[in-house]
Amino acid sequence: MTVVGIHQPNFLPWIGYFVKINLSDVFILLDDVQFTKPSYIHRVKIKTPQGSMWLNVPTQKTSRKRILDVLINNAIHWKDEHLKTFHMNYAKAPYFNKVMEGIIKPIYSKGYERLIDFNFDLLKSVLSKLGITNKIYFSSSFNIQAKKSARIVALCKEVGASVYISGLGAKSYNDETLFKESNIQLKYMRFKHPIYPQRFGEFIPGLSIIDLLFNEGFEGATRVLNKLSEEVMFEIGNK
Repeated sequence: MTVVGIHQPNFLPWIGYFVKINLSDVFILLDDVQFTKPSYIHRVKIKTPQGSMWLNVPTQKTSRKRILDVLINNAIHWKDEHLKTFHMNYAKAPYFNKVMEGIIKPIYSKGYERLIDFNFDLLKSVLSKLGITNKIYFSSSFNIQAKKSARIVALCKEVGASVYISGLGAKSYNDETLFKESNIQLKYMRFKHPIYPQRFGEFIPGLSIIDLLFNEGFEGATRVLNKLSEEVMFEIGNK
């Protein structure tokens, strides 16, 4: 049985994104679809004393470009702003230094032109620290021309999927018949967000994985993700 997950290559995504990767034998980054702005492809939420805030990677003006073609706007000193923001809001978190030295600084010290390269290097670094070694491919490497559900099914076939894990949000537009006709079981992941120690008062769910890492460290975050992966519930979509 080969379990496949597919998602856009988001910027430092939330915990649920990593649970999906952890549950997949093969994970495909959907990089040859249209870039939308604003979206989680270039921004994510972190926590501050005032609540959550967006951390944004500025992009050059684009018109109907694919995600893989999107360029970062390096005329803006966004890296310095990000590093300052991390320091202001997480410097007193238990694992701040380890995460900054182990993930953030090595990636932020490099020069990136394309957004996808920056996002992917961050993703690889986080996955490595979490001990997740599942196969990852880019959808552009398969040159699939189909759209919507037909594209997802075609990608699943390319990697020999027998199960496709989908988010509940896709339930309204997935063509479940296409999956059934292709003998691919469609599973919707029901994700219960964990509560872990955070700074600044009341817990806020849905933040970047970086919030979990700063507060729980690499080993703690790995335990959280493994526990979530064991407890996740699925709804079968194409019985």
